[in-house]
Amino acid sequence: MSELAFFVLDLRHKNRLVAPSLSMQRTIYPYRKATLNDCGGDLTKRWYIDYGIYDHETEKIKRRRNYRLFKWHMGKAERYRLAKDAIKRLNENLRYVSENHPMEKKDDSKDNNVEFHSLRSAMDLILDLKYTVRESRKTHHAFKSHCAKFVEFCATNEISVYNVRLISKQSAQMFVDQLSKSKKSPQTIRNIIGALRAIFNHLIQREIIEENPFSNLNMPKVVKSAYHESYSDDEIDRIKKHCLYHDPYLWKVIQVIFYTFIRPIEISNLPRDCDFVIYLVLIPECVLLVFS
Repeated sequence: MSELAFFVLDLRHKNRLVAPSLSMQRTIYPYRKATLNDCGGDLTKRWYIDYGIYDHETEKIKRRRNYRLFKWHMGKAERYRLAKDAIKRLNENLRYVSENHPMEKKDDSKDNNVEFHSLRSAMDLILDLKYTVRESRKTHHAFKSHCAKFVEFCATNEISVYNVRLISKQSAQMFVDQLSKSKKSPQTIRNIIGALRAIFNHLIQREIIEENPFSNLNMPKVVKSAYHESYSDDEIDRIKKHCLYHDPYLWKVIQVIFYTFIRPIEISNLPRDCDFVIYLVLIPECVLLVFS
């Protein structure tokens, strides 16, 4: 869902698009429905979604393409599924979106000297500068996922995203409240908000925004759990004796987890990715096509 959210809000790139807010009456604009270009099903070529949005300056519909939804490792089935959902959501929202709206023009000469960033472009700027894939792939993907969640939240709640300066503390608190209603643990929520707070702190350092909306929020209380406490030496000996007597194979699985730090869910996926009879690692066809 996070990739899909970024894709839908890509309509508002470069600060030229106006997202309707709760206080604005929605205006219907001309548009051209989104369609999929699958390059004849060729996975080695770049698939994209083609659509058209209304431009106030030219008073015409401008053609737009978006390639970000499709990743090189995706197979056909996954691409078609994502495209179907994305096209449906795009066609539901395109009529309310336009470029170069007159309301974006400022009369104040001081404001005209300020460079504005959309929420999406501001977050991407910090991700590319401070949390790159080269430095830490895991951190980059985690922070990108957290950004996607917040962008999707803004889109769902019709919070204006064409100017990152308009993101308020109230909007950030609403996001925390929504996360609290989900099945996410308090610690997970704190991790998400902590990542967003760090990104907005970097925006303050670059004078893109003045205040951090994610500071001093009302966060859910973290209850300390004994779930991750280590076994004692006596408990390990008892587990070992029980397994060796009742289920020796289970003890081998435990040893694999202990020595490799692999997650149980990852163990269940091994038969799909590996052939232990002929000692081969299986690579999906779509990955081979990309590197061939």
